[in-house]
Amino acid sequence: MSGVRSKGVNGQPQASSRVNGHGNGTASQGVDRDKGESSEDEPSTANGHTRRPLHGRKESNPLAPPFIVSAPGKTIVYGEHAVVHGKAAIAAAISLRSYLLCTTLSKSKRTLCLQFPDIGLDHTWHIPDLPWTAFKHSSRRKRYYDLVTTLDQELVDAMQPHITTAKSTATEVAKVGHLKTAHPEVTGLVFDAIDSITRSAHSIVTGENPGSEASITHLGELMTVNHGLLTSLGVSHPRLERLRYLVNESGVGWTKLTGAGGGGCAITLLKPGASSGADTHLNGDGAQGSALQELERQLEAEGFAKYETTVGGDGVGVLSPALICGEEIDQEIFLGAEGREGVEALVGGGRDRDAWKYWRP
Repeated sequence: MSGVRSKGVNGQPQASSRVNGHGNGTASQGVDRDKGESSEDEPSTANGHTRRPLHGRKESNPLAPPFIVSAPGKTIVYGEHAVVHGKAAIAAAISLRSYLLCTTLSKSKRTLCLQFPDIGLDHTWHIPDLPWTAFKHSSRRKRYYDLVTTLDQELVDAMQPHITTAKSTATEVAKVGHLKTAHPEVTGLVFDAIDSITRSAHSIVTGENPGSEASITHLGELMTVNHGLLTSLGVSHPRLERLRYLVNESGVGWTKLTGAGGGGCAITLLKPGASSGADTHLNGDGAQGSALQELERQLEAEGFAKYETTVGGDGVGVLSPALICGEEIDQEIFLGAEGREGVEALVGGGRDRDAWKYWRP
């Protein structure tokens, strides 16, 4: 599956979190030199990045060693908007991941800092100013295994002055809500049709041969109809329609918007045999490969960003401490990685998979 974004951020967010203090990301208590041990090991270099060995950390005396958390991206394959009104939807993890480096420093530093350089976010909260009193009631203290199905509106209201919320999703959801109020019978039939599409897709992906050419064709045709129904609800965008037209003309797959719409992203399910680059020569389908390469050139020329990904895979992952192949990844190294590919090459599971612990269903 290939995801194409028509506007917004190009790439997965690369982030660094500094908790309770300044963020050199290498805080650690030094080794006792009176015992003849040195904390001045020479740094090493790999993949263009300088890495500091475990015993060569900068002196900032952390409360805990740095760690990294990672989460997969998410796409809604079928059923967006209808799911808001009680219908079925299918969402899936995708292999485009986000990474967050966390460092915990001295309690004397009463700030919480969050940096997402990819999207230009760099914000600091003063810990005493956060609405702690709103969380004091025992009923609001959740454990990691507690099931949370709704948001506590009082807590949301308490946090609102301290957060910035994207408005596009809420705007598109409200647009459909107004349409439902004005035309309940018509929108009800559209929601029912989307629900039927989702259930039909579910029967295919849980069936005996979901990867067959017939099954993939069936899923692709359902994507086309789903997109048409979403367009009838008014949540598409001229750029999304242009993207869908280009994919349809190329004949390499089926495209629909994903998520709230109004811009954002579309997903394309490639037809069997459609591939780009060197893969064209391996699958023996030069015509499909050539068509896809031409489509990619046209998308690039018109300002679309393409991400090639797979559906499913690992869930949330934790790398604790932040060591890859025995070497520490500190904030300087982490923020120095260039783009999504650079971060993935630096800390991704492909380098030292045994070091990562993943949640799997």
